[in-house]
Amino acid sequence: MTLDELEALCRQAANDLLARHGRPLPDAVVVPTASVTRVLTLPDLPADQGERRRALARLAEQQLRPQAVPCWGFIAEAVAAGEVLDVDVCLVAFGAHGHAPQVTAAPFEGEGLGAFAVPEPLEDGALPELAPLQDAVEQAASTDAGAVAPGPLDLWPDRPGADGPSPDSPDAPG
Repeated sequence: MTLDELEALCRQAANDLLARHGRPLPDAVVVPTASVTRVLTLPDLPADQGERRRALARLAEQQLRPQAVPCWGFIAEAVAAGEVLDVDVCLVAFGAHGHAPQVTAAPFEGEGLGAFAVPEPLEDGALPELAPLQDAVEQAASTDAGAVAPGPLDLWPDRPGADGPSPDSPDAPG
C-alpha cells in the first residue's frame, strides 16, 4: 500500500464514519491488514493527552503489534484556526513503516465533509499521543510496507473503548 492509497483509505473511512455516526465524530483508529481494514471507534478516548497516549499505546499493543500492521490512520473531530473564524474539521493523520506520519483535514459541510487539504508532514511535537501507533508500525515484522493490500473496510461502531476488541469480533481471543 502506498501512502497515497493509505490517505485515500483513511479519507474513505472518515466519510463512512461520519455517515454512520454523525457529529460529534468519534475518534477512531484505522487498522489496515491484508485480510480486512478495521475502523476502531474510540468514543471513550480520554481528553487528557497523557491518558490518550496510554490508551493508544494499549490499542497499538493489542491491535497493531500482534498482526505486524505496517500502517495506521487516526480520525478525529478538531477545530482549525481560520483567518477570520475557527472551523470545525475532520482531522485525518496516518503513518506507515519507514515513513513519517502525515496529517490532512476537511471542513464539515452540511451532512458531509468538504475537500481534504493536501497532506503535510505531522510537525514534531504535534499530536504526540499518536506516537505509539507509529512506533508499532516501525517495529512491524514486515519491512516492506508496500506488501500489504488493504482488506475490505469494516467499521466497528460498537467498539468498547481502547481496552481490546469487541467480544464478537473475529480478533477477540477465544
